[in-house]
Amino acid sequence: MKTGVNSGSGEPAYREAARRVADLLLTDDAAALDALPERARAELLAPLFAVSRALDEQRDLPHLRAAVDALRSAAAAARAELPGDLRQPIEDLRFVSARQAWAAAVARAGLFVVAGHEAPEGLMPPGVANAMFSMPASDRLCEAWKDVEDPRLREKANADWYRLSVERGLFRPEDPRFHLASDIEPWICVELRGPWDIMGEGAAGPLGSAFCRPEFRMLSLDGNVLVGGTTSQFSIGTVVVTEPHRAKELRDFAEHAAESEYAVWSARDKAAARRWLELHPADPGI
Repeated sequence: MKTGVNSGSGEPAYREAARRVADLLLTDDAAALDALPERARAELLAPLFAVSRALDEQRDLPHLRAAVDALRSAAAAARAELPGDLRQPIEDLRFVSARQAWAAAVARAGLFVVAGHEAPEGLMPPGVANAMFSMPASDRLCEAWKDVEDPRLREKANADWYRLSVERGLFRPEDPRFHLASDIEPWICVELRGPWDIMGEGAAGPLGSAFCRPEFRMLSLDGNVLVGGTTSQFSIGTVVVTEPHRAKELRDFAEHAAESEYAVWSARDKAAARRWLELHPADPGI
């Protein structure tokens, strides 16, 4: 993560990010605010003071979010006139706000972000993990599928996910932490707490496209167990690949990603793919 704010997902990180912006503009006799072009200053002044008041008066989180959203909208309108040292803290606000919303959504599935945990270097990029479903079924360690018409679909699919995750080492029952792919950061460490519902509520949120329509990627803390949930035409399933660095299809896909000229692969994704390959040399014969 490259932003300058605390990586925590809760309210303190959000308030910290908002305070950082307010302090940049409203301290030192407002010198930074006075240095802005007139149009930018006019756009930012009212929402900026609204954020500062919400912080000083310790208003509730919805009130602070409304003030921050107004400030972000004003900053977007005046973006071209803002100096770089102000653009980044405002971008931090967007990042923390999005991360907090994501954390709240996965919490409804029983997954809670582990504060202060940074993903280790060299994990497989989630984009490469997507290729697990293109692997021949014979090369995948194990999988379990349930018909979408099954009246007990959610119950059975959840049971399959938990059984395979524990049996194959995504996490241990006494320490149910693992990495979850997200659109906020490549991997975020989460902890499973009951009551949970990965295939139902989870799939209705960030873990899928709709209730009991999962699309997710999970990775053990050491990166050696990859678990995915997916939806086919007639079924939903959980698929497990252990030691993914030994899978030729995944390595080939990572090599393609690292050298790709297509915009779908960001510079960060390419670098992550190269680093994963470097830290996990191919076995002879792969």
